[in-house]
Amino acid sequence: MNDTLRLQLQRLSMRLAELDASLADPRVAGDLNRYRSLMREQAAAAELVGLYRQYEQRERDQQAAQEMLAEPEMAEMAREELSAAGADLARLQASLHTALLPRDPDDERPAFLEIRAGTGGDESALFAGDLGVGGELTAFAVRVAGGVAQKQARHGLRQLGALR
Repeated sequence: MNDTLRLQLQRLSMRLAELDASLADPRVAGDLNRYRSLMREQAAAAELVGLYRQYEQRERDQQAAQEMLAEPEMAEMAREELSAAGADLARLQASLHTALLPRDPDDERPAFLEIRAGTGGDESALFAGDLGVGGELTAFAVRVAGGVAQKQARHGLRQLGALR
């Protein structure tokens, strides 16, 4: 890990401590918008700082294993620990780089999907029904909540005979 990234993550760790202190302040709890904003920032920072702390721990484990290599009776265990720590460090570094990518601001906004039967008659209604069911199953798999409009659509598709 390069020094710039390490410094950025250390700053983020300090910012997390500031956020925790701010959230403990009763005046912040009174301002719901500010509290919500700080909670979002704290949740994002906590994820990154947690990964960084795991990375630092594995670095310390790797250094300890390097020191254990000098002892003949501990050399085999040290080699196993070195290989495991190296793999974990690579995985954690990739996770950190992924987590540091900028987030799309639209990710937190709700999305609406409207599926209509086109001018193809019953076949288009059947296709729209299949598409709606596939979307519903996908949304359920990733734990996205479906609303009232979705239920109304299912009822409408049943009326057309697209869903049974």
